[in-house]
Amino acid sequence: MADPNAAKAVRTTIDTARGILNGVNYPNLSNVRKKAHNDAKLLLQQAEDALKEGNLAFAQGVANKAETLAKELAGR
Repeated sequence: MADPNAAKAVRTTIDTARGILNGVNYPNLSNVRKKAHNDAKLLLQQAEDALKEGNLAFAQGVANKAETLAKELAGR
């Protein structure tokens, strides 16, 4: 059985990263930064899928990468 606290931590990271990404003004980004934005969204989808499969270590890893990218895009 997956650790519910670990799953909750992954969910929190995903939600945080998604919230930051949603605050980024996509049309104003350069093409390079648009690609990074799209990459972050792809990472979030991978994290969601891994979470559903119970692969928490992978889910947390890609969620962290997505959050880092999102923060860079948001200038945080």
